[in-house]
Amino acid sequence: MARILVTGGAGFIGSHLVDRLIQLDHHVLVIDNFSTGREKNVNPKAEVLKMDLQNKQLRKIIKRYEPQFVFHLTSQNCRENLFGGLNNVISLESYQASSGLKNLLKCLSEIHIHKFIFASSSSVYGVPTYFGVDENHTTHPITLQGKLKLQQENTIIQYSQEHNNDYAILRLSNVYGKRQGESNEPHLFYEVLDCIHNGSPLIIEDDGLLMRDYVYINDVVNALVQTMDYGSKALLNIGSGVPVTSRKVVEVLEKHYECKIQVESIPLVYNHVNQIYLDIKKSINTLKWHPEYTLHQGIVEMTCPDV
Repeated sequence: MARILVTGGAGFIGSHLVDRLIQLDHHVLVIDNFSTGREKNVNPKAEVLKMDLQNKQLRKIIKRYEPQFVFHLTSQNCRENLFGGLNNVISLESYQASSGLKNLLKCLSEIHIHKFIFASSSSVYGVPTYFGVDENHTTHPITLQGKLKLQQENTIIQYSQEHNNDYAILRLSNVYGKRQGESNEPHLFYEVLDCIHNGSPLIIEDDGLLMRDYVYINDVVNALVQTMDYGSKALLNIGSGVPVTSRKVVEVLEKHYECKIQVESIPLVYNHVNQIYLDIKKSINTLKWHPEYTLHQGIVEMTCPDV
């Protein structure tokens, strides 16, 4: 049993990870300011502290708890559109995310941890020059999220070099699953579900030909857990490795609900990343992991009522 700190443990990905770690009999401390996370999503067996990572008390908490592993999953509220467009406003939450990470790493430098694990994003790549984007692809992010994630990656790598600590950075593709619809950030799956339930038309860009790599939350959690044992100083893509258009997502959901959605297409509003999917061979080999859910299987589980 390990002592594990999960920042952002009340959020979409974080709460699912905490559930899995508790299931594996680890002791988990969640630090979250609940700006986007939900208290009801946090496993009752976890220890929870409501605070920002810039808080001056963090040093005492880290020294008291002495985590062996740290999962950094706090998210910044970038206010991007459904497919990653940027509104050109740098939010206060974004600034706090960067300064919070630096304060966290400074506090961790006073103890010994086994590994620091960071949930980054495939948005760091920007517009791909080839498909099946691997970890060697250049990083030219064009969204605020991508720029912040890349900055945080570099901060973590520098910290590791200065203190000789191990880390793993996972560049996640488009994650979907239960609890995601509770956040303030829009997502295609829940946009479609709202249209199904309300009978309203779905507005999509570029005739639904935007292409993404959708990966189910359970596959992401499995990958995160595997980093505790595998992947020293690793930089890895986590996705399905399968290109899926927004039109395909609509078709799968229509089939699942046995309905027809009225779709209205509009031109692309932003010059953003229109098509991308990841090469995940390095993760498969390094983490002894592979995605288990097809798009249809993920949608079935996501839409199944909790018992």
